Amino acid sequence: MKVRVAVIGVGYLGQHHARVFASLPDVELRYVVDIIPERAYTIAGHYGAIPLEDYRAVPVAEIDAVSVVTPTTTHYEIALHFLRCGVATFVEKPLTMTSQQALHLVEEAQRAETPLFVGHIERFNPVGSRFPVLRDAESPVFIEIHRVHPFVPRGTDVDIVMDLMIHDLDLLLVRVGRPPQVLDAVGIPVVTHQIDAASVRLQWDRLRVNLVASRVSHMHTRRWMVFAAGRYVSLDFLHRQVTQIQMDETHPGHLVIQDVRCDSSKELLWMELQAFVHAVRRGYAVPPLATGSEGLAAIRLAEQIRASMEQVRHPDLTPWVMTAV
Repeated sequence: MKVRVAVIGVGYLGQHHARVFASLPDVELRYVVDIIPERAYTIAGHYGAIPLEDYRAVPVAEIDAVSVVTPTTTHYEIALHFLRCGVATFVEKPLTMTSQQALHLVEEAQRAETPLFVGHIERFNPVGSRFPVLRDAESPVFIEIHRVHPFVPRGTDVDIVMDLMIHDLDLLLVRVGRPPQVLDAVGIPVVTHQIDAASVRLQWDRLRVNLVASRVSHMHTRRWMVFAAGRYVSLDFLHRQVTQIQMDETHPGHLVIQDVRCDSSKELLWMELQAFVHAVRRGYAVPPLATGSEGLAAIRLAEQIRASMEQVRHPDLTPWVMTAV
C-alpha cells in the first residue's frame, strides 16, 4: 500500500519535493498546498495531485505523511498542526525559528507517537562517507569549513547561521556527538538586516573547528579542510571530490596524493525523501535521516553562536544595509 503524501509549499524547493514524491513508486502524492493558487494548481496538475491554498484544508485522514517546505517563520505552526493530527512530518531545515519552538515540536511528536524529521540534506552527500572519524586515535585536530554562495533574496527570513552554516553544525554534532566546549563568533549584515557573513570558532577537547559562511560571494564553495597528524583531507561537498594527502611510509619525505570522485546516480533529495518514506513505513528513523531531536540540537548550537555574535556589533555598517528583503 502506498504512502499518501501532501506537500505544503511548492515554491523554489517545494516543487522539487512534489516532483520527487511523485516519482517514488511507493508514494501517492495526494495534495499540493500553496498560498499562491496558480502555483498550487500548476504543480498539482503536473503530478496528478489535488491543489489547495490552505494547509488546514488538507483532510488528514487521507494522508500518511506531510512535507513542510514553506518559509522558516511558518514551520512551527504548520508542523504542530500535522503532528497533533498524528501525521508523520518532514520539515525542511531549519526545523523552526527558535529552539523553544523546536523543543515543543519534539515533545509533541513524542506525545503523539508521530515521526518528526528534518531536511538536513548534506547528510546524504556521498562525500560525507569519506569523512575521518572524529572519535578515534587518529582523529583530526583542526578543521576549516567554508560555505559561501552568491546572494539571492530567497531564504533571507533567517540569518546566515540558520540558512547555510546549520548544515555544517549538524554534520559536526552528528560526528562528535555533543555540543562544543568553547564557542566564539562574529557576524555582520552586508546586504540585509540579518547576519549575512559569519566566522565561528568551536572546540571539542583537542579538536578545533573554524567555520566561515557567507551568502554574499561571487562563487559557490562548500568545503571542509581536515588536518590530522600525517594527513590532510579536503572534502568538496559541492563538486563531490575528496582529496587526501599523507606521508608515504615506504618513502620518507614523499607524499601520497589521492583524489576520489564521489558521484552518485541518485539525487540527494531523492535519497532523503525516500528515507523519510521508509521511516514512515517502519515507524522509526532510517539513518542518516535527521530526527526532530537532532534538528533541535542544531538550532540550539546556532542560537549559542548568535548569542556570541551579539557581543560584537558593527553599527558602522548600518548605512550600507538595504531595507529588509
